Amino acid sequence: MGLKLTAIGGCFGKAPVPRMDYLLNEMIDYTAQYKFYLAFENSYHCRDYVTEKFLRAAIKARVEPVVWGSTKETYEAHIPASGLIFVEDYPSMRHLIGHLNYLDRNDTAYREYFRWKYGLHTGLQDG
Repeated sequence: MGLKLTAIGGCFGKAPVPRMDYLLNEMIDYTAQYKFYLAFENSYHCRDYVTEKFLRAAIKARVEPVVWGSTKETYEAHIPASGLIFVEDYPSMRHLIGHLNYLDRNDTAYREYFRWKYGLHTGLQDG
C-alpha cells in the first residue's frame, strides 16, 4: 500500500510558481488540483503557530489538509477538528495512508471534511 506524492518547493528542486507568488492565485490554483495537502510544520508542537500552507490548502484551495507539527488546539483555532486530518491520530503511516487512499476513492467520505465550511451540506459548492 502506497501513496503517490508530488513534492514541490526549493528543497525538491521544483517550484510551480516563484517564491514571492506563493500566496497569490497561481499557487492556490496549482494546489487546487489535488485532494490532499501535507501541511507539515518545521517544528513540533510549537505553540500558537501554523504555517500559511495549512490555511492556503484548507480555505483558499479547497484541499483537505493533512497536518503535523502544531498542537490540535492550535489548528482547531482556525478550523474545526472535523475538517482536518491529524497525522498523530493514526498509529502508523500505513494507517494514515490507508485512510487517505480510502478518501481518494470515496467522494462522499472526502466531502465530509468540508462540512464545517459549507454548513450542513456535504457538497463543495459555495455557501
